[in-house]
Amino acid sequence: CRKTIIVHEEENMTNEESLARIPFSAEIEKRILNQAFWMNFVAIILYIAAIGCAVGLVGVFMIKVSLPISTSIVAAGLLILVGLFAYQGYSLNDASHYFKLVARKDEADQEYVAEGFEKIKVFFMIEGFFMVLAFIAGLFSLSVGIL
Repeated sequence: CRKTIIVHEEENMTNEESLARIPFSAEIEKRILNQAFWMNFVAIILYIAAIGCAVGLVGVFMIKVSLPISTSIVAAGLLILVGLFAYQGYSLNDASHYFKLVARKDEADQEYVAEGFEKIKVFFMIEGFFMVLAFIAGLFSLSVGIL
């Protein structure tokens, strides 16, 4: 069930100013702020994941257990995960910031929405990379299981 919002341009507004502003109802602004909250929440989870991988990275070098693969390969993998998780969190945190501006300010809604979606795009690109890695790991596990 969609609601139609009729926009009336103010007479003293220039065409560029009227295009920059997107009027939202109070209900929609509340939903945008709610989404921004959840983006922040997931960003915090990703920061915690990055810290966990960093602790694991330190642990790899502290323990003297023989690993079936090189310690440097494990360390490099964990270092990459630290960076990816942290950058995903950063991207979602930025997106949250821009969507909060959309809900709370009226001067440049289109710009804020575009920037917010650009940050979300980065998040999903990294998430897509993780999906490809999971698919490859699944194929590898399946092939090792068959052999």
